[in-house]
Amino acid sequence: MSASELADERLDVPLERERLLRDRVEARLLAAITSGRMRSGQLYSAPTLADQLGVSATPVREAMVNLSRRGLVIVEQRKGFRVVDVTPDELRQSIVLREILEGGAMARLAGALPVADSEELYDQADEIVATADAGDIENYLTVDRRFHLRLLGYLRNPRLTEIVGDLRLTTRLVGISSRVGTEEFHASNREHRELLDHLYAGRADQARSLMEKHVRHSLGVWAGVDEAE
Repeated sequence: MSASELADERLDVPLERERLLRDRVEARLLAAITSGRMRSGQLYSAPTLADQLGVSATPVREAMVNLSRRGLVIVEQRKGFRVVDVTPDELRQSIVLREILEGGAMARLAGALPVADSEELYDQADEIVATADAGDIENYLTVDRRFHLRLLGYLRNPRLTEIVGDLRLTTRLVGISSRVGTEEFHASNREHRELLDHLYAGRADQARSLMEKHVRHSLGVWAGVDEAE
């Protein structure tokens, strides 16, 4: 290996660390917006958020600029970032679309999940329950999003995954913290394992129905609203 190649390799290490840090910061900020901890319409500065996250302001600014490209925040020059509001009607429209897309996707995925990935997928489902039970809402929302987008990825349709991922960005679960510890909330999180059971058993109709019910929690238990039986 030449000296120039070695130098390039060394440079890649801090650059990769910077990217991973920015991605982690962005995931935390996204979860804070989704949970309602970062409130719609409120102005936030990068230094203040950086202090709260225990990082420098640079990865926060980079993450917030990226979130602005995804429509979650508005950049206000020399002031900070303002969280974009999502109306109840916009939320309902997103949930209806997600029911159709994610329900249909899980029906198609039934019987097609790689057996080799089963242990890791069930571990991820258990991680969702563990973070929810611990009251770690921001981490819970992060691992929940990762789990569902990973399942969609098995269909090898990047456009579908992108669309659903964008629809999930409009979700606001401002009442979710009040549901931690309730049986209803715990039951909703056990559905991740149940969904995997249906998928591995090839039960397409049950996978579709459960996924549609699961998505509707965004307007119910995950939003702090009691759901009718």
